[in-house]
Amino acid sequence: MSVLTLKGPRWVTVRQHRRALWALPAAVAASLAVVAALRWWASIPSGLRSHHPDGPLRVGMEYAGMAMLLLPLLLGAFVAGPMVARELESGTYRLALTQSSTARAWLASKITVAAAAAVACSAALAGVYRLGWAPLDGTHQFSWADRGPYEALGTVLVAYCLLGVALGTLVGQLVRRTLAAMAVTGLVTGW
Repeated sequence: MSVLTLKGPRWVTVRQHRRALWALPAAVAASLAVVAALRWWASIPSGLRSHHPDGPLRVGMEYAGMAMLLLPLLLGAFVAGPMVARELESGTYRLALTQSSTARAWLASKITVAAAAAVACSAALAGVYRLGWAPLDGTHQFSWADRGPYEALGTVLVAYCLLGVALGTLVGQLVRRTLAAMAVTGLVTGW
């Protein structure tokens, strides 16, 4: 038997949210394709293009850096609403607790799966962003210390995503209503 085989509540959590978990690698692959296309466009000799050589790549990386600031908000809302509050609102957690798991194991499985997905996705997206940002490093008005690149280039994005998961779990436990928990988590994380 493999060490990586999921058992018990973790298997159930992964099975329940498999579509969302498959969407994360798809989003990373799509962003990698867009960054590769923008880098290819920036590598074409400037005589064949009429605009600034790094124009589309620069604009794309600026928007991507700002868009990656929304990732913790989305992760927090996903954890607060569908993973925690929906289970508490509908009462399906009672069924899970009649099995051979405790309430602590049930909540730990939800948090573990969400945190692992958040770390993997945010680290991969930070790597993709770094790949697109590398040719622009230190150019005029595009520095690592700007809002967007600072958060998207490394561990800050991973930490923000883990903060979103933690806030989503806390708000989902306190509010116990799906839409309200998603809204409150979005507001608190985006603050």
